[in-house]
Amino acid sequence: MGLQNGSSQHSKVFTIWKHLGSNNGFIVANQAFFNQTTDREMKRVIADFTQCLKEENRYLEKQLIKIGIKPTPALTVHSKAKTKAIQVRTRTRDSDISAALSMNIASSLVTTSAALGEEINEDNIRKYAHFHMKKAVLGATLIKLSNKKKWLPPPTTYSIKSR
Repeated sequence: MGLQNGSSQHSKVFTIWKHLGSNNGFIVANQAFFNQTTDREMKRVIADFTQCLKEENRYLEKQLIKIGIKPTPALTVHSKAKTKAIQVRTRTRDSDISAALSMNIASSLVTTSAALGEEINEDNIRKYAHFHMKKAVLGATLIKLSNKKKWLPPPTTYSIKSR
């Protein structure tokens, strides 16, 4: 197929390439989060998000190969560590992992949404919409879990005194 369609094809390649790079970064971060958390439900959300990213990456890599571009190499994933082996004082708190994971899911959702908005092929639109919905559900699941575990700080109120 090649890059014969000019700037729109270059834009598509760049969109897919940065999407892959972003996903690979999240996969590595997820492994670190997985190694640090002590909460089983949080581990499930992290594993589900990682699987979603890997599935999306396989799809994106196929899209690049169709165009004639070699996919970006995956980042090195942290080896699995037993939570007990990580000293308590150096371990990241589950509430902090939840906050960072929420930001990563939201950022990944935006990346997928942007790619979805630029796509004109119906099959690709369906696939991006599928990934978009999976991430939206994961985000909602994490919010529910964070509320249940009281990881979200309560909103602060303050009053502005008039002078």
